[in-house]
Amino acid sequence: APLHFAEHLGAAEVESPAPRGGVAHIKFATKGGRRRPRKVPTLYPMIVTRTPFRVTLGGGGTDLPSFYEKHGGYVLAMGIDKYMYVALNVPYADRKVRLHYTQSETVDRVEDLQHELAREALLAHDIHDGIEVASLADLPAGTGLGSSSSYLVGLLNAIRAYRRKPATFEDVAEEACRIELGTLKKPIGKQDQFMAAAGGLTELHIARDGKVRVERIRLPEYERPASGH
Repeated sequence: APLHFAEHLGAAEVESPAPRGGVAHIKFATKGGRRRPRKVPTLYPMIVTRTPFRVTLGGGGTDLPSFYEKHGGYVLAMGIDKYMYVALNVPYADRKVRLHYTQSETVDRVEDLQHELAREALLAHDIHDGIEVASLADLPAGTGLGSSSSYLVGLLNAIRAYRRKPATFEDVAEEACRIELGTLKKPIGKQDQFMAAAGGLTELHIARDGKVRVERIRLPEYERPASGH
């Protein structure tokens, strides 16, 4: 399948793929001596997303519900040039679900996946079988740079491109928060999801009700002095 590379710092920059040729291929089946058209599945391109890791500069811990629900929260962080890559493909030989990360899983139904982030992201978009997902990262897991949320945000962007359901990076980040904090009850905050979706040098203002306001910090351009000065 052709490769669709969705390179992004936010969901708004992910493009929706189009079927090859835009229409399904037609084959003919014979029944009772008469030929009748038979549709076969439309071929979709492979979708690849690239999502940045982040470094927290200040405010770590204020993005936890136990803190911001009482005091509000503020985080200053930046995306770095190290990334999580997620590839999504539709198999045509069968309807199996294949997931490749540090381990490999092959199951009949998404519900049977052990990888809980992938399982809940796919189920949230009503995908139950016939899908392949593989991931690769510049850095190993457990580095404290938000790799799990980078994986989830990258996968959600890939799913949305496949489903042709574009969304803003804020909406994708909130969806990731619902999965990690709501569905899976992980004891984490909101900065990882929003920084994975937004990237850049960014301020996160978190209200007591959990609403997050994102502000990009734009630094002045630096001009190198002319040689000899």
